[in-house]
Amino acid sequence: MTLRNNNKALSSNYKKHTTKNPLRRALLTNFHEKLAVEAFDMDPNSVLSVGCGEGFVISFLSNLLLNTKFYGIDISNESIEIARQNNPQATFAVRSLTDLKNSDLQETFNLDRFDLILCLEVLEHIPDYRTALKNLKDLNSENFIISVPNEPFFKIGNLLALKNIPRMGNDPEHVNNWTTRDFIKLIEEDFEIIKKLYPFPWQMFVCKKKN
Repeated sequence: MTLRNNNKALSSNYKKHTTKNPLRRALLTNFHEKLAVEAFDMDPNSVLSVGCGEGFVISFLSNLLLNTKFYGIDISNESIEIARQNNPQATFAVRSLTDLKNSDLQETFNLDRFDLILCLEVLEHIPDYRTALKNLKDLNSENFIISVPNEPFFKIGNLLALKNIPRMGNDPEHVNNWTTRDFIKLIEEDFEIIKKLYPFPWQMFVCKKKN
């Protein structure tokens, strides 16, 4: 499925998923494949993608998890509209993770809980990331997969690709940067890490919430 964007302003997520650079496409494919293995092993009936952007991950996973119902939320009206156009089988809503309540999701999607919640390449965009993580933990699910760029490797990769050179490789939409050690320390405040994955240049963690 080819996702469309009729808007002139393209998000970094859209550019990442539609790049024609063979190396960057290979890296993204590796990320998606590692994610798919973890999601497939859980065999979820329902998956919520928090910060789903234009729905690329939902499109990818829905071709593998044929009996799974997908839901997505994102702060961007434009991104959600594109996600809806290209994933008619899924259900979407415009929501902000920093203001999100579980009761709001239950009312919006008419669903009490989710078998799996994804938060992929989201937290690096959110200034109040601690509130975002607390809200994520409060959502009604036991299984989470969380990923962010793995620094300094993400920046180094951008520099090698001659991208964002004036910013020393940092994406202009990223307001947070974490090494693996720092990010593990952060999420272990609220989550128990079950599995650690490192699809270069990202870091990905399969988690369960702490009581």
